[in-house]
Amino acid sequence: MSKLQHYINQARGYFIDMDAVYGAQCWDLWSHYAVNVIGVPVAQTYTNFGGYGAHQGYACNVYHHAAAAGLTKWFDILPANVPARPGDVAFWDYGTPAYPWSHVAIVERDTGGQLVCLTQNPGRTQTAALTKRGLIGYLRPKQFNPAYTAPAPAKAQTQTTIEEIEHMRTAGFYYVKDGKTINVIVNPVSGFFHEYEANDGAYNSPVAAAFGTASFAKISESHARKLELDALKARTRAK
Repeated sequence: MSKLQHYINQARGYFIDMDAVYGAQCWDLWSHYAVNVIGVPVAQTYTNFGGYGAHQGYACNVYHHAAAAGLTKWFDILPANVPARPGDVAFWDYGTPAYPWSHVAIVERDTGGQLVCLTQNPGRTQTAALTKRGLIGYLRPKQFNPAYTAPAPAKAQTQTTIEEIEHMRTAGFYYVKDGKTINVIVNPVSGFFHEYEANDGAYNSPVAAAFGTASFAKISESHARKLELDALKARTRAK
């Protein structure tokens, strides 16, 4: 049995919730698959890791910013007009008839007119035939290519390079509690986490500007607590 088929068999029938936010969404299945089958660090599976834009926070944003998120280490980015292969990650864009809020699923096979996928939301993880209408493209795992050779371990980076990478990965979010806007600045690589009440708007805080973050995405308070926990884990690993 292939690694992919084993994962599909194990995942079917479950509600997968990676971030404990908004329940079992389609993004959670993508993240779980990328982490457990492909070996992607969980932080790089987040919707806004590679950048923001018009569709920030939605599953399709992963595809739109896949290169900036560094996902090309594990995937080839392909357009929607290529035949899909088992294991491809298929993305549907925001605002499409079938998936107004976008969608992501794991391809089991391409029938020509439809994609048979491992998918979640609506419902638990299941195999279903999905329309190709609104499809924007695929992330194809390099490890499923017979000619694929695993990359050699990266050379040690200089401190300057590490600082540059960490700076790029610092992200900002905000949530509203008791009528107050609470800003969160977090770096999943270094484990940096800073939370403060904003008196100057959700997006234009001088503190955020000092860290060079993009526009803040709105999240729930429970999501902020999950980010805080992930940051703590990152700091613990670094010790």
